[in-house]
Amino acid sequence: MSVALVDPPPPAGPPADSRRIAAFDERYGPEAHDRLCQLLRQPCISFARIAKTFGVTRECVRQWHQTWLPDAPHGRERRRL
Repeated sequence: MSVALVDPPPPAGPPADSRRIAAFDERYGPEAHDRLCQLLRQPCISFARIAKTFGVTRECVRQWHQTWLPDAPHGRERRRL
């Protein structure tokens, strides 16, 4: 007796990241995710300034940073550049 392995069906709907980006844009405005990523890539812009732009706390920006762009400069690295 042999067992045939079957690939699982593809997930329904867009991938998780696409849904999260869409939800972010819906909450913070059109192209908000793109604007956030541009700001996080610029080490001369502080988390406080980004937080003020989006109306959130610095902690929230830190969490977004870890989620969306973990390789971008952070903390003391941002201050040194």
